[in-house]
Amino acid sequence: MTPPKRALILLPAILCGLYALLALGVNARLLQQFDLQATLLLQSLLPRSLDLPFSIFSLLGSAEVTVPIFALLVLLSQPRVRARLVLLFALLTLLELQGKTMIDQPGPPDALLRYVFTFATPTGRIGTPFAYPSGHAARTTFLIVLAIALILPSRARRVTKQISIALLLALAATMLVSRVYIGDHWTSDVIGGALLGVGLCLLSFLTDSTHASKINSIIVTDSEQPRP
Repeated sequence: MTPPKRALILLPAILCGLYALLALGVNARLLQQFDLQATLLLQSLLPRSLDLPFSIFSLLGSAEVTVPIFALLVLLSQPRVRARLVLLFALLTLLELQGKTMIDQPGPPDALLRYVFTFATPTGRIGTPFAYPSGHAARTTFLIVLAIALILPSRARRVTKQISIALLLALAATMLVSRVYIGDHWTSDVIGGALLGVGLCLLSFLTDSTHASKINSIIVTDSEQPRP
């Protein structure tokens, strides 16, 4: 097995392992000061004019919006990976709920809250005692990786693919930043959710040769490409 293929196989395991290690650190309260300082720094650097757009992003990352998008992307996927996608998305939800009931990470205090809306989505009203991991981060990154996996083997022009992927990555980054900025989650919650979402989604495609070969091509470095 070539090094790039080994990397492709190991990557989901590494990401999920990092999620578990981060969960242990969070539960041991090792990141409290880092999380607080990161939120204070971010809120001091970004203008308050972002309160509204980042609050809108909070709504876009809710289960009410992301689950229908996930269902659409599953229908656009190859039939052989659909069952795995559904099972792993369900696992993601279970791990999110498990973390938020077992990992000792209280959410940010109300003094840091910059969410402007006075209402919450139905799932947003479901109270959990803790905050790790961020479900918004986990669902968004899962969907972004899934969308990229659909774009890579498509017949679209290369520049179109590159622009689409860049926009998707920018969307994911904005969602992650918004969760910390509006004071809904700590940075460790967002990082944990992203690790979980990317790792589980990549796991869906490991046995699918079409998607795996495309994802594998991203991992190959220039030094590993054949020389003319």
